[in-house]
Amino acid sequence: MDRMPTLTERRISPRLHAVRNRCSVELGTPSGPRRAAAVLIDISREGALIAADEPIPPGRSIWFRMEEPARTGWVAAVAVRRGRGEQVGLRFVERCEDDLLLAATLGIALESSLLGHSQPESLDDSSPGGPPPAN
Repeated sequence: MDRMPTLTERRISPRLHAVRNRCSVELGTPSGPRRAAAVLIDISREGALIAADEPIPPGRSIWFRMEEPARTGWVAAVAVRRGRGEQVGLRFVERCEDDLLLAATLGIALESSLLGHSQPESLDDSSPGGPPPAN
């Protein structure tokens, strides 16, 4: 009997496909923070693959969040590789929290479903300052 070869997942945690979404990335530049639009393609507890509206070079620290269908808080990440077109592989600085994973894979906001109201806007959105500073 012929056996098909099995594929081995090389990642620590497997990638999950993202729902249709809209995201933001923020990069530090010499003239100050700059925000760009992105789309999340897939996600794991350790990282994600996005398609960004502007090039993000490997090694660059960024802030990332989902805007739609569920808004999340900012997550620190590092660009680790360039993919096809404008695709960028990200490694999260800290393990991906449940709220981002649920928003990315199911399109729901964890705080909304548990607390019965929407997540408040973060302070960075009330001013042009951007996400909180990296530690």
